[in-house]
Amino acid sequence: MPSPVMGEAGCLLESRVGPQAEVTFLKSFGGSGFHVAELEDGDLPRMAEPVERYVDLPLGLVDAAVIAPLSGADRLRRHHSAAAADVAGRRGQDRLDVRGYLAG
Repeated sequence: MPSPVMGEAGCLLESRVGPQAEVTFLKSFGGSGFHVAELEDGDLPRMAEPVERYVDLPLGLVDAAVIAPLSGADRLRRHHSAAAADVAGRRGQDRLDVRGYLAG
């Protein structure tokens, strides 16, 4: 989960469900749960592009933070390859076939 999303999610959970929901959300990170995806400098120009392109829509920083890392396809492929290797290792397999996920 991109780090900017955490702030918005926490705020929404606290205001609409209550503080215990925010605690539960925070405890769902790590292990086999959510992981924080930090933005990199190269993501920032990719974030600006959709916000500028769709300036008439309510597309903001948090939405762009979700979209931008996906446009870095090489980084995404490396991430999924590493995740697949981790899952395969936990299953006792030598490798996990993720070609369908990495196509494109």
